[in-house]
Amino acid sequence: MRCKVLQQKVLRESHRGIEPSLTFRPTGKMKLTLPAVFLVCIGWCFSLSSSFSVIDTETPVIFKGNKADQFGYRVIQTRSNRAPWLIVSAPLSGNRTGSLFRCSYDTEKCQPLILHHNYTPGISLGFSLAADEVTDSKIVACGPTWERRCGEFDYLNGVCYIMNNFDQNLKVVRPAFQECVSGVDAVILYDDSGSINDAAFQTMQTFFLNLINSVNDLDVQFAVVQYSSDPFLIFDFTTYNNTGGQIKNTLHGAQRIRGNTFTPTAIRFVVEKVFIPERGMRPDSKKLLIVLTDGISNDQRSTFEEAKQAADAKGIIRYAIGVGQNFVEGQDELHKIASSARNIFSVKSFDALHSLQEELKEKIFAIEGTSGASPGSSFQLELSQGGFSTLLTAEHLVTGAVGAYGWSGGLEKGFLAQPPQTKFLNDSTAHSEDSYLGK
Repeated sequence: MRCKVLQQKVLRESHRGIEPSLTFRPTGKMKLTLPAVFLVCIGWCFSLSSSFSVIDTETPVIFKGNKADQFGYRVIQTRSNRAPWLIVSAPLSGNRTGSLFRCSYDTEKCQPLILHHNYTPGISLGFSLAADEVTDSKIVACGPTWERRCGEFDYLNGVCYIMNNFDQNLKVVRPAFQECVSGVDAVILYDDSGSINDAAFQTMQTFFLNLINSVNDLDVQFAVVQYSSDPFLIFDFTTYNNTGGQIKNTLHGAQRIRGNTFTPTAIRFVVEKVFIPERGMRPDSKKLLIVLTDGISNDQRSTFEEAKQAADAKGIIRYAIGVGQNFVEGQDELHKIASSARNIFSVKSFDALHSLQEELKEKIFAIEGTSGASPGSSFQLELSQGGFSTLLTAEHLVTGAVGAYGWSGGLEKGFLAQPPQTKFLNDSTAHSEDSYLGK
């Protein structure tokens, strides 16, 4: 560990094993105009500010910190209530959670910058630091070593905290963040109203059994609900897993109920009573609902808008299958069920359902394929380390993400105004792999 000011001479004390220190030689004039000239070097890492060309080399100010915490890894200058301060990071403190210090030229002392926020442990806070050079009062501190378990993989992302005048109204930013998605949890919800005869009912059940079996080599688990005037759970995710997916007898053994077509009520039942951890739902899975009906809903209890809001709140992707001539000619109700027009299917009869199997299988496969990295797949933002480097302006936060897209790296430009927006910039050409853009 060697901390030094690269101006005119190197501190000889650092070669003798003295504790890490930041050394400054401000004049009286500099104290009035916000001292700005320093460079801290830890090993081979350093950063430089050179706003002033006149440096007092006779009366240094030395700020000392813990060597093991990498005190002085990053240093920036800022103002708070018109007073000049240095912000110093120690990214390895607190079992690599990291900490910040504010150091005063007048008192020649540093004190911890307490962030009254449950910030994420193990992120190496202060690995990168930046200040808004216009106001000198807004700063950002980032930690790019946030390790998260997602299924069978470890993600490595980052967290940044933006603060103004040392107040506690922290803005939390997760640059180049990869949501954890592991597998697909799919619920099949099918119509059991009186308009469906027994032969058609058997055909429908066989169609769904074949669909389930066609994706049994993927990370997909199923639950099945039958509905008419009331919904009825045939089996949940836990039962599916406990039986190893062997649910043919359970499905064919379900008693028919017959009744009205209360589709919104049934969708809400699935959202509220089946897509829950107690039924075996995985918290980080993609949620998928496949609804099959042969008639227009005559629900008196709930509306499609209520069902849609409930499903959207849990991020459930919805597919709608309409059987019969009514749905071939008009699909208004299917649009109310499905998440988008791309998720709508219609056939003239139950015998024609088999024609949809491959297309549905491909859609489920595509969804499962977005569930995160898998052996042999290319990484996207799973190892991005957003916040490896950073730049702050009055309107934007720019962060480096060296591990993004197979370590080709990139920059995320975040707009701080409301509503917040981000734009990711990188070189997507093949030769850019392992270029670590954003370092």
